[in-house]
Amino acid sequence: MPSLKDRPANEPPSARGDANHLLEQLRSAEAPLVDLVAELIATDRMASIGALAAGVAHEINNPLAAVIANVELAIDEIKTRGAPGTSRDLIEGLEDAKEAAHRVRQIVRDLRLFSRAEEERKSVVDVRDVLESTLRMAWNEIRHRAKLVKAFEETRPVDVNEARLGQVFLNLVLNAAHAIEPGRVETNEIRVSAHGDGPEVVVTFEDTGSGMSSEVMERIFVPFFTTRPSGIGRGLGLPISQRIVEEIGGRIEVKSRVGHGSTFTVRIPAAGEREASIPVSRPLKSRSKHRARVLVVDDEPLVASAVRRTLTPDYDVAMEQTSAGALKRIARGERFDVILCDVMMPNQTGVDFYRELERIAPGELDRVVFLTGGAFIAPAREFLDSLPNLQLEKPFSPEDLRQVVARMLFAS
Repeated sequence: MPSLKDRPANEPPSARGDANHLLEQLRSAEAPLVDLVAELIATDRMASIGALAAGVAHEINNPLAAVIANVELAIDEIKTRGAPGTSRDLIEGLEDAKEAAHRVRQIVRDLRLFSRAEEERKSVVDVRDVLESTLRMAWNEIRHRAKLVKAFEETRPVDVNEARLGQVFLNLVLNAAHAIEPGRVETNEIRVSAHGDGPEVVVTFEDTGSGMSSEVMERIFVPFFTTRPSGIGRGLGLPISQRIVEEIGGRIEVKSRVGHGSTFTVRIPAAGEREASIPVSRPLKSRSKHRARVLVVDDEPLVASAVRRTLTPDYDVAMEQTSAGALKRIARGERFDVILCDVMMPNQTGVDFYRELERIAPGELDRVVFLTGGAFIAPAREFLDSLPNLQLEKPFSPEDLRQVVARMLFAS
């Protein structure tokens, strides 16, 4: 294969030129090398996207948790007390703010689905949930091109890496959208369906786009093959999607006619009859004959304050911004009925807190509930998954928080 050194000395340096030159070399290379490079490119890209998405999700989740909690508390207060002079417009405005905040919450959760693509951990998931997240992510590409029709039947769960399955679905729905020119919404349709077929779960993406010739269909799973203009797409989406699906024992089927659209069908083996393993914390009884005590350990003052406002009417609430401060209280002999601990904190994380608590007061471990913002590395995630303790995902509503504390204290 020619070397990059063979470029003429008078050719101006260009990052784009080097990339295109390398791409042409790779197209002429042996297939195994092409596959390897495709995998390396996809892995590097998804790792970068994953790190960025996880960081963004974490930074949004903390202030968003405070917004959701405080807005819902304000609505409850106004409705309960019926403050004189409160206009209906004010209540409606707060309700709109609540709805908008929950929309942001869902967007962040969808983003986090794709932030975990570098992990190979499998779990039992419902393909309909993954499809819903995927379609929300792709909506901006779809809405200018076609009507979206969803036909989801009840299906058995599948045992997959959720992020990688989401990557497959996103590639396919974006391909369907890009096969349709913008501005023709009323005359075009993208139909996404899911149903069971014996031992398989079947997901279908149908579009009324431009379709493909038989010659193109023969090459769509070849790395770097693309019919899109130069600089738009590198021809990796479908090959990587095929590899992901085949690795879980499934397959992708394609039907298409020029001018009549395309249909991509993903067949995935359904999970066995076993249920997903969900750790459940042992219900505890309050040590106090009166009000239970709750310790909040969170380095974000806005979140800690929102938790305090939510729980103070029913419990005695203490707050610490560091694991060290919380551990000092416990080492001095203070005891709490529930300990709400953030996972990601500077200096000492929630995982560090738990390990140190195990050393100084192992009897308190069952009282810890982890507050998770989503941006923890694989070892921390694996550690938390190995514990029976409850986890409450940020941003949470006041009702979510109250239910978790009540479950810890009073569930039978």
